[in-house]
Amino acid sequence: MIPKYTLYPYETLPSTNDMAHTLAQTGAPEWSVVVAHTQTAGRGRLNRKFHSPRGTGLYMSVLLRPQIAPCDALKITTAAAVSVAEAVERIFGVDVKIKWVNDVLVAGKKVCGILTESRLSGEALDYAVLGIGVNLATPSGDFPEEIREIAGAVSDGTGDLGKMRTQLMEGILEAFYPRYQNLNVKPCPFLEDYKARLCCLNRPVHILGEDGTLEKGTPVDLEPDFSLRIVMEDGQVKCLRAGEISLRLS
Repeated sequence: MIPKYTLYPYETLPSTNDMAHTLAQTGAPEWSVVVAHTQTAGRGRLNRKFHSPRGTGLYMSVLLRPQIAPCDALKITTAAAVSVAEAVERIFGVDVKIKWVNDVLVAGKKVCGILTESRLSGEALDYAVLGIGVNLATPSGDFPEEIREIAGAVSDGTGDLGKMRTQLMEGILEAFYPRYQNLNVKPCPFLEDYKARLCCLNRPVHILGEDGTLEKGTPVDLEPDFSLRIVMEDGQVKCLRAGEISLRLS
């Protein structure tokens, strides 16, 4: 089932997330969906730049007003990751994996990034903005050199990309909606779906801390709160949360 949404389409925006924040602060309803053909200042986790060339991607942000505790906001991101993976598989017929916590991969390359930004009112969650960027096709002239080895696309670029964009947007919303309605259910009903798609379990990874430190370890399991249980190189076991680190596959 797809939610009843209000679409805000733009040719160009600095950031669809920023526009969704503006809408939220002026009283826009839940399921306001901002889309743009290109972003001039798209961003991902840890304020990394998200490459958003014109015409070859789906760049969307969804305004949400979830009735959940702020500590559960990560579930929005993980629900979205599973939903993007399902929609891409169904529409494009490719095998899709997830790199913890928010990257969606096809053939080992990143085809989608997800950024959830929450705003608090006191100690309660006022609203959340779910940003999703999907590479529908490889841009003309290829991806920028700094991401060329890791970036990919969900299609070969043939066919009607405009139609694909709309189909994928609605496919993601349709897959996400029932999971969003169950964010408060425990145990989390989509934890196993997410875990089954993780490409990093039981394989060595590099763990990059926010302070620039680099460690090695092997993820062995996913905790109920979506933190990652890792056996470090020295044998120590840690549970790492998404805001603390990034993973690089070895």
